[in-house]
Amino acid sequence: MMTNYTATGQPTYHVDIVDDVIVIFDATPFSSTATTDIAAVLVGLTTAVGDISKRLVVYRDATKSYDIVQHTGNRFTGFQPTNETVLEAALIKIRGHNVVLFSSINRASE
Repeated sequence: MMTNYTATGQPTYHVDIVDDVIVIFDATPFSSTATTDIAAVLVGLTTAVGDISKRLVVYRDATKSYDIVQHTGNRFTGFQPTNETVLEAALIKIRGHNVVLFSSINRASE
């Protein structure tokens, strides 16, 4: 299930949990993106889903490629590109194995 999160002055984004990976999508293409304030997004994730220190966080960027959001606790430390535009392929590359998807989200319309 995809959920919207936002705070005043911060980007609006969707969060989906796929195979225990937190996946962030920008809510609208014309708003402030999660990339511009990823530090605030990570803090918001901690509030929304709890401790993220041991969880993988992935973000779909403006080019629709999935990047790993590197972090220590809820502190942003960098992006690592996967060079994948299909979530399943990105997760397989990241995890090195087949991924069971728990999401019923249709991303074809995005």
